[in-house]
Amino acid sequence: MIRCKEVAALVSEQSTGRLPWWRVDARLHVPVCRNCRRFARQIRQIGLASSVCRDAFEPDGAPGDFEARVVKTLIDP
Repeated sequence: MIRCKEVAALVSEQSTGRLPWWRVDARLHVPVCRNCRRFARQIRQIGLASSVCRDAFEPDGAPGDFEARVVKTLIDP
């Protein structure tokens, strides 16, 4: 069985925090491991938040609804 350390490395390599379909052992591990599930969710949320930040960047500063969009993305991935 794959170890948490290996799963974390795989999840970290993916920009979305999702595991590659061909890693069946990791895909079976994550649903039963609370820590790996939490880590994968956090990586996804960081990726989503960074994409919102990147999309919201404007030369004259962030738009007025920037903070609300980031919070919404983190709460509802």
